[in-house]
Amino acid sequence: MSWIVHLALINTLVLISIADKLVRMDLSFKMTRVNKVYPLPVANFKADGQNIYALVDTGATYLFFVWKYWFEDNLENCNELIFGCYECAPPCKQGPTKTFTFGDGAKVWLFPHTGKLDFNGGVSAPLDFGLVSGFNRDSATIWASLGLRPSHPGSAPYKSIVEQLFAKKIIASNSFSIYFTGGDNPSGQLILGGDDPSKHAGPLSYVQIVNEDEEFIQLLGLTIG
Repeated sequence: MSWIVHLALINTLVLISIADKLVRMDLSFKMTRVNKVYPLPVANFKADGQNIYALVDTGATYLFFVWKYWFEDNLENCNELIFGCYECAPPCKQGPTKTFTFGDGAKVWLFPHTGKLDFNGGVSAPLDFGLVSGFNRDSATIWASLGLRPSHPGSAPYKSIVEQLFAKKIIASNSFSIYFTGGDNPSGQLILGGDDPSKHAGPLSYVQIVNEDEEFIQLLGLTIG
């Protein structure tokens, strides 16, 4: 009987270990200058102790923040930017830049940097991200990005936050889930590394991707309420 107890205990510990390998981030909807028509989902966390709000983007790979030196050099005020700015300490110099173009024609120039990101539950990790050093539009409309899409050869050297956390074995899976609550001020949670069974009824199931380029799926039904 003792080996059964020990086996059960080991299984329990393994399950707990896997279950704990999640990174949770608070989500909220905020009006930004990126889109003046409706609020956008943003995640809140700290980068080297600095408060950051980043646009949750499932269609982009890039993890990048607004470089304070560049933003204020364009006569802007970081205190007025909803996403916040990242300030290098000690001051950093612009490294090799790479230009990324988004679907609406916006172009962002990034250079690589590394810093410590702090998430809910006391989880911290050194991660690579980009700092904005150029933008082809009004600098006041720049944003910070939390890209969740898997990387591709064209996005090198930048990798998504999910890929980086998975590579460091901080999360047990390269999947993520997003939950929102209703109401006048909806909020939610982004979970990197899996999902929270307490937030949905029944097990989640996989759906088939019908367009690998755009990662489209067929929606067979929708229930609200």
